[in-house]
Amino acid sequence: MKRHSPIRLAIFIVMISFITGCNSVSDQTIEQITPTDIPLPTVTDTATLIPTQVTQKIVTLTPQTPPTETPIPTLTSTIEMVHYGPDRFPKDINPFTGMRVDDPNVLDRRPVMVKVTNFPPSGRPQYGLSLADLVFEHYIGEGMNRFSAIYFGNKPEKVGPVRSARLADIQLASMYQTIFAFASADTRVRNDLIARLDGLAITVKDSTCPALCDTGEHTVNSVFANISKFDEYAKLIGINNYRQIVTGMVFDSTPPENDSFAGESVLIRYNDLNLSEWQYDPDQRKYLRWTESDIPENPVKLIPLLDKLTGKQLTFDNVVLLYARYNEYNPTLHNIELWANREARRAVFFREGKMTTGYWQSQANDRPMVFFNDKNLPIALKPGNTWFVILGLASTIDQTEPGQWKVQFAIP
Repeated sequence: MKRHSPIRLAIFIVMISFITGCNSVSDQTIEQITPTDIPLPTVTDTATLIPTQVTQKIVTLTPQTPPTETPIPTLTSTIEMVHYGPDRFPKDINPFTGMRVDDPNVLDRRPVMVKVTNFPPSGRPQYGLSLADLVFEHYIGEGMNRFSAIYFGNKPEKVGPVRSARLADIQLASMYQTIFAFASADTRVRNDLIARLDGLAITVKDSTCPALCDTGEHTVNSVFANISKFDEYAKLIGINNYRQIVTGMVFDSTPPENDSFAGESVLIRYNDLNLSEWQYDPDQRKYLRWTESDIPENPVKLIPLLDKLTGKQLTFDNVVLLYARYNEYNPTLHNIELWANREARRAVFFREGKMTTGYWQSQANDRPMVFFNDKNLPIALKPGNTWFVILGLASTIDQTEPGQWKVQFAIP
């Protein structure tokens, strides 16, 4: 793991006060503002065709693969060679991972999306993140980020801590046809959730337990979800919990050969106090998650982010950076334009120690994102789980050393 440049004493003092302040951040902070209508992207649900020519410039970097680059492990006969998507997934193939499930009946339901904390650091390590099929990481303001984790192929019994919803969750829950579990929400966000998700948005109450429960401490870190109980809860309250159409993703066990660069690690920097890194492990053929420690240090120290449910470090098969516009209403309230992306926006893909660039696009308000290259051909992910980072349009990515990338988050 590479070292970071020293942080000045003044920033170090700010770091201590910031983390202390994070522990007192309330999800109700922005409720004091006079409510105003917050429009989500106003687009139709009719998907448009991918443009025959994409004029947006993707690659502004010219990294060179070093001659001493560590080779990608050769696929062996023990690895199943597969290609699935973007539609007509077999009944026993999870359309979010391209992986076969032991019991196809587990897919005969809606996925469940859970809003999982990352700040304050006292909520780490989180429960159940490594068992998610998809995780969307996004900025929530004041230097902090939060996760929207989608569960379809697995039903972990403890996920969380569960935190408050944001406007982006309305779009993600609709696009991936999920039930959405959250702990609370700003009044305006809650009103939009109720209006747009038609009963599929579930906030914690006594009646939601054991699917979504508070441990009784009633703190920012005391709400947890039990995914195995959501089918029963959905039946109890009359939710349409049949299997939905969630086509769009493409999976291929063969990594891309062309137009790729070494992608052994990617560091995501929101500020000096909020850093994370994905490092490729060629033995596991996965990316491992590292995060800043909750103890102020100079320089900031990155430590493995564990899953408290499994006791192991978070590993994901794909890490994808998505560029999207953030519209800021106040420091902790943003609308991220996900539905509105009918043309194409930049995307950067990391799989099996390689980095490639391409685009992402919204199919429709109720369909997952699709990914493609300059030739309008689908970009296939490695079969397995995927971690998405939603970056602002002004975010930058640079290669600091061969195969090592650094992202600086910035909005809009």
